[in-house]
Amino acid sequence: MTRNRRFARTGVAGPYAGYAPSTFEKMRLTGEGPPYRKVGRLVIYDLDEVDSWLDSGLRQSTSDTGSETRFERQSAVSRGESRSNPPIGRRREARPTPPRGVGGSP
Repeated sequence: MTRNRRFARTGVAGPYAGYAPSTFEKMRLTGEGPPYRKVGRLVIYDLDEVDSWLDSGLRQSTSDTGSETRFERQSAVSRGESRSNPPIGRRREARPTPPRGVGGSP
């Protein structure tokens, strides 16, 4: 029994999954996107694998981290870390204020 496989290029597979094609291209670089194949220089996606990738993101509640899925990576942004909001325990030290009359102003 042969299986009818549906393949699509990035311009079709991205919108099929609800993403812009450029987002799929970025996810290819970071490894966060669905599996893909290369045929020469052509990048193609098996739409059944795209469906499986989408299904791997299913959650039961907002507290479900989904860390058991192989497609989800935890980034600094998802952990709440940023330059303006460092994690507790790694707060930036406050800069000392210069004494009055120092710093070039008369």
